[in-house]
Amino acid sequence: MHFGEVDIFLRSNWKQEFKKEDEVVVIHQRNFFFNQKTNPDIVVDVELAKDAPRYHLKKRLFLSQHPENKQEWWSWERGLGVYIYRANFSNRKQVAFINPDFKYARVWCLPKDDGSQSWQFGDLLLTFLEVLLIHYLIHYKKGLLVHACGINDALKGGLLFLGASGTGKSTLARLWYHQNKKEVLNDDRIIVAKKNKVFFIYPTLWSGEFNKYLSMPLRPAPLKAIFFLRKSKQNYARPILPSLSLSQLLPATFIPFWDKLLSGNALGLCEELLNSIPVFSLDFVKSRSVVGYIKRLEIKRF
Repeated sequence: MHFGEVDIFLRSNWKQEFKKEDEVVVIHQRNFFFNQKTNPDIVVDVELAKDAPRYHLKKRLFLSQHPENKQEWWSWERGLGVYIYRANFSNRKQVAFINPDFKYARVWCLPKDDGSQSWQFGDLLLTFLEVLLIHYLIHYKKGLLVHACGINDALKGGLLFLGASGTGKSTLARLWYHQNKKEVLNDDRIIVAKKNKVFFIYPTLWSGEFNKYLSMPLRPAPLKAIFFLRKSKQNYARPILPSLSLSQLLPATFIPFWDKLLSGNALGLCEELLNSIPVFSLDFVKSRSVVGYIKRLEIKRF
């Protein structure tokens, strides 16, 4: 797999097919698949197992729970010489050992609730690889994974639209897609990473409510502007000072706050990003008019 500038080599002995909630997602073969012509940054060994491996738990660092019933989803723990990822999703139970440098992981996929082992590749991808990638990017100060819609505009370059769930990221992606299918990078998850001291935005497989763009060839783009979204009755963008936008960027950024070093790295990347790229607050109408408005918008630093 290839995400941003990070190559991940998955080794397994079972057939791989990407499915999401029983829906086959069509993915353009050149977007995310590692060609193995160079050494990978991360190697992940995956195996089907009847039981979880035994391990010594030193400390639980983070626990993700269902927001309503508080059922455990996944946890991040510290063991003896490894980090431990443990997923407790229904029919997607996994345990993974991750080296402290985040360059190697071993994953055990456990039997489904009915005792079968009919795992699909998407089951592994949906959470574990996302968590691993977040740690790797921040550990090496390469970049961030953000809750955002990303656009590679033919004239302006990379545009990043951030916001919490319900603010209109998928809506904007869908509107843009209907005008130019090849410009939408993702409607929910975008990698922001530095390459030769320039920030780029990269597509990912972690889509939101809209994913038709995944079948198109997706190209990274140098980031030219950041927008914080808000639905409105008119299209209106106003510049924001970097010092006033950090409080909006942090909630939209996936940060392993349980680790002091990684949190510091992430905060530094956020500050550098905001001091390098023009930032706007964008009120927008749920119509195609917003696409034309953004394409006509003059982008310059405040």
